[in-house]
Amino acid sequence: PYTTLFRSLLALLIAGLVAAATSLYPLVIKFSFDALGNGDLSLLWLVVVGIVAGTALRGGLLYLQMVQSQKVILEITNDVQRQAFSHLLKADYARLSRDAPGELVSRLTNDIAYLQSAAITVLSSSVRDVLTVVALVATMFFLDWQLSLVVLLVYPLAAWPIMKVGERLRKVARGTQVELGGMTAGLTESLSGARLIKSYRLEDYAERRTVGSFAEILRLRMKAVRARASLDPLLELLGGVAVAGVIGFAGFRIASGLQSIGDFTGFVTALLMASQPIRGLGNLNARVQEGLAAAERVFDLLDEAPRIVDRPGAGPLVIAAGRIAFEQVEFAYGGAQGPALRNFNLVVDGGSTVALVGRSGAGKSTVIN
Repeated sequence: PYTTLFRSLLALLIAGLVAAATSLYPLVIKFSFDALGNGDLSLLWLVVVGIVAGTALRGGLLYLQMVQSQKVILEITNDVQRQAFSHLLKADYARLSRDAPGELVSRLTNDIAYLQSAAITVLSSSVRDVLTVVALVATMFFLDWQLSLVVLLVYPLAAWPIMKVGERLRKVARGTQVELGGMTAGLTESLSGARLIKSYRLEDYAERRTVGSFAEILRLRMKAVRARASLDPLLELLGGVAVAGVIGFAGFRIASGLQSIGDFTGFVTALLMASQPIRGLGNLNARVQEGLAAAERVFDLLDEAPRIVDRPGAGPLVIAAGRIAFEQVEFAYGGAQGPALRNFNLVVDGGSTVALVGRSGAGKSTVIN
């Protein structure tokens, strides 16, 4: 836990350094244009070297931040996967037989993959984007607080549609994950029962059932794609409105002598650099909602306590002789209308062989299980 915490803090620190390095670009641009506007070329070489060094530093920090953050998330999701599998192994047989093996496999693979993707996006991209936007906004206020207010009046308008799209995506994501579980179960049954399918010439039936599941997953995924795609045009439009407002207001101020070309160029640079992380944050809610839907399914599994447990103070099981006895046993499957076994009695002595014979559904497999 301490190693994971240290790596998380290190990833956050590196993300802060990336944001700080990014916020320096507009200031360098302002300095460059002011110098060129005044005809002073003596420090131009310093600007060129500074830009190259800054980009190299930012690239190195981006690499370190991506590696550290993804390592943390991969370790955490691996631990969740391990705990979920261990929890299933220790569950009672009724729980294991309630869902098809493919459905349980899907929770340990597909759902974990959704959760992992969302967590990586949050830690590796969104934290960096938030810090970058904060740093660039601070730079914008430093350059021109009045133009900054023009921008801040525009972008908050996107909050409501982003939330509505996120709610829709969470429902779609949960339906997709349920359907993926059913598809995985169907594929497992079809491939493991290939001999039976071929014996009874059920190839067409198995194909129709699986192809139908593929089509439903495609429909749900396209629904999510359309929901996510609707965010980019909105953010693009708001970005255009913000830039147009800035150019119009800045043009008036430059003509009035209240602002220099360097101030304006540096401000627009900061605004354009902030547009990409802002767009990333706009799409973040969609990814987070998909991850939350997967997390609900995974933690529903982890939080489900076994229904059959040892009585408090129970001693260890000691087998003194090879003898099995059923006395007035009754058993019912969860959700069934009636018991599968009723008043069942059987004694099997050690070393003997007993055959269970009966019609289909009489309870033979239930006794063995």
